[in-house]
Parts: sequence; C-alpha cells; structure tokens
Amino acid sequence: MRHNLKQEYRSSMDAIRFSPEAQAAMAEKLAAHGKEQAMHHRTSGKILLTAAVLAALLATLTGAAVFTRWSTSTQTRYNPSEEIKQQAEKSGLSVMLEESKGSEEPNEVLSVTDQGITITAVQTIVDSFHAEIIFRIEGFDLPENKEPSVWPTVTIDGKQDFYVSQSGWFLDGTTDGRLEYTHYISFQETDGRYMGKEIVFSFHSIDYQSGQKAGMPEPQVEGNWELKWTLTGTSDSITVTPNAKIGDSNVILLDAEIGQKTIRARYQVDDYWEGWDELVELPQAVRGVRMKDGSEHRCGAGSSGFEDEENMIYFTQSDIYDAILDVSQVESLLFHKGWEKDAEGRPTIETFYEIPIR
Repeated sequence: MRHNLKQEYRSSMDAIRFSPEAQAAMAEKLAAHGKEQAMHHRTSGKILLTAAVLAALLATLTGAAVFTRWSTSTQTRYNPSEEIKQQAEKSGLSVMLEESKGSEEPNEVLSVTDQGITITAVQTIVDSFHAEIIFRIEGFDLPENKEPSVWPTVTIDGKQDFYVSQSGWFLDGTTDGRLEYTHYISFQETDGRYMGKEIVFSFHSIDYQSGQKAGMPEPQVEGNWELKWTLTGTSDSITVTPNAKIGDSNVILLDAEIGQKTIRARYQVDDYWEGWDELVELPQAVRGVRMKDGSEHRCGAGSSGFEDEENMIYFTQSDIYDAILDVSQVESLLFHKGWEKDAEGRPTIETFYEIPIR
C-alpha cells in the first residue's frame, strides 16, 4: 500500500504537536515507503536519494515534537516565532485550552453546543494586566454581506467588578465555516489576584452587526453557551529604573515594568497633565521598544493617570500591538521625537528618543 507522505506530513504538521506514538507511526510509514521505493528503483543513485529524503524527513519529525499550534487569531496578530511560542507557554502567558480540555479540572466546560452552534474556548493570552481569550464558533451561517456580533457576560470568582474595560473582535474572514472571536479584558487590579480563580463566559445570542452607524446588533440565534475554567497567566517581567529625562522635555522616566505583552511605566511630570481629563495620551509616554536585533514593536496606553497627583507621578499601562516579547532581548524603550517628512512636507517616518534599559 502506497502512502501519500507529503499530505500526511502536512497533516501532521497541522496538528503541530507530535506524540511519541505519532512519531513512531510516521517513522514506520516512512520506512515502509523506503522499502517500496527500493523495490521499484534498482539504481543505487535513486535508492540513495530516497534514503536521504527519508533521513531528512525523519530528522524533521524528531525536532517537530516541540512545535506548538496557536489559534489563527493570535498567529495572525503576533506572527510569533517558535521560540517565542515556547517561551509564552513555558511562562504561562499562553495556554491552549483545547489541549487541556477535561484533563485536570473536573468542573471546567470548554465547549458547549446549543441551537446547532458550538462555541469552544481555544486559547488564552494572560498577564497581570490584560487577558485575551480566543473562542471558536462553529455552525453559525454567516452571509457574505454580514458581520458577526457577540457580547458575553464575564465573571471572575463570581464577580463582575474585575475590569477597567472589555472589548471584542472577530478575525476577518472565515475558515471552513468557523469564526474566531477574541475577547479582551483590561484588569482593574494588576497584582495577579485573578489568577487561579474561575472565569465564566456566558454567551446568550449570536447576532449580525448593524448595518447602521452605532446601530444595535441584529439578533439571530438565542441560546445558552456557558464556558468556564480556571484562569491562569504569567506575572513574569523585568523592572528597570532609568530615572532618566525623556528627550528635551522635563518629564523623567522613573521606572518601567516590561512584560511579554505589557509595559507599565511611571513618570515624574513637572505639572498637571490636563490631557488626562480628555483621555489624551501623555506626549512623553513610552511608544514601544527596540530589540537587540534592531526590530521595533509599538505600544499604546490602554490606561493611564496620576498614581500620585500630589507628587506629580503619572503612569501608563501600554499593550504591545504586534508582538509577544522576549524580554531578555529588549534593548531600549522608545519615546516620540518627531517625524521625517517627504518632499511635500508630509510626515512619513516617526523618529524616537531612546532610553536603554540596562
């Protein structure tokens, strides 16, 4: 019997994590394929070529055991390297809920089907400041000219007063009739107190977004999808205390806590920042990081304000937009300096002041 090795290899790679049993099965198929090729090809050159290909595939399979599969949403947003994925899972920042389904928590419910629609909790990205929870929705018929809409009720440890803000979005496009929804939470308290507590998501309807600006969602399917599990995450971070002036301003960066997804910075300002009352970001707030390889990653303040108004100490808590950081590779913090302009005077490239973290 002949095996489509290329297809099986791709399918196994799509599963990403190889168990020892799966590796053994693939190795057995590869070996059988090698024997079959040897029967068909009598020339030593072809046999040696096949052996080389088999050896390469086997070596790849051996190393592939550490590959990790993430949700399409997080893979698309962050495009993390395999090393970053492993770091995020080792630190506890990322948890693939599907892989742990029913394995340890007897009371957890990670997938519910009602009205022919299944909602599954797929992945969490959680630190002391924020949580991203990714869900998969299957069985909901979405016309091409409509956008989906959901809004779950969320509790942690039975309480609803755990957040500063919540938001949610769907990944653009669908895959095989599946939708991916990300629910984002900015925590009220940032001391890690929500870790180890039960989090419950209750979805009561799946709707279409309104076709009118600021319009209410158009109800489609009502049901009861309640999912729950123990929330876990990481508080791993590094703290730096530059106590350094930011550019040519009188604002001083006192310290910064840099995590894989969040930067919390404190500043000494010389006067009351009136923009805070109008939700305008502090001009000297951290704008991103530069890594040791020269790459830049941007961030923006999700929350900010006076930590100590009497002593004029301001803080920003910023979410990194496009990456999950290897904090050991952060070289400097970036602060807005100005813009390079084109021949017509239009701003094109943002420039930065930099404060080294070491």
